[in-house]
Amino acid sequence: MILLPIFLYLLTVGVSAIKGPCFSFGGTAHIEFEPENFNISYSAHYKLEFRTVQENGILLYARGTHDYEVLYLFGGKLHYLIVNPTPWGAGGTSGDYFQSDEKVNNNTYFTVEIFRNRHNENSPQLTGNARLIQTGMTIKATQEEKHVHNIELRGLQIITPVYIGGDGAKTDTVIQEFEGEIRDIREKRNDLVFEYPSLNGGVPRCVATNHRRPQ
Repeated sequence: MILLPIFLYLLTVGVSAIKGPCFSFGGTAHIEFEPENFNISYSAHYKLEFRTVQENGILLYARGTHDYEVLYLFGGKLHYLIVNPTPWGAGGTSGDYFQSDEKVNNNTYFTVEIFRNRHNENSPQLTGNARLIQTGMTIKATQEEKHVHNIELRGLQIITPVYIGGDGAKTDTVIQEFEGEIRDIREKRNDLVFEYPSLNGGVPRCVATNHRRPQ
């Protein structure tokens, strides 16, 4: 009878230690994920780990007909940009933007979370069952940075695929495809680990511990 609780504890620890795969980017290719029944139009919450020595590069990119969101490095700092243009063009664009306080291109693994239109369950109740809606970015290595706005972004229409390591277009000569490692990529709202790309432009897996294997 004593062995059963110990076994269940060890099983729980083992499951929680499982990470998503690690991908090694050389600055010339990206990967794409297009899961089924995966809705990121209005709200999304991504989490990933990365390390690099490069100053510029795209980590995550998603878009719709006009809207887009992108997590990228520029000048060694991490940036998260969401753009929601209106049909009439200039003067009507909305969205949000965040930038890290410190540079993150020191070859150390950083954990970053980006989220838009996330319901904050820890916020005080407003009216009825309503909670604060937040958009922001958190970054952690040894210390944690938090950049959060209590704001609802309306009118977004973002769809799959989700691009990792580039934007699939190679149209920007400044912010180029990522060079370094990205691992344990997740979309927490849909409880999904990005494991098997729907399209791989030539990105190999790097050495990662405890990642899942195909059944």
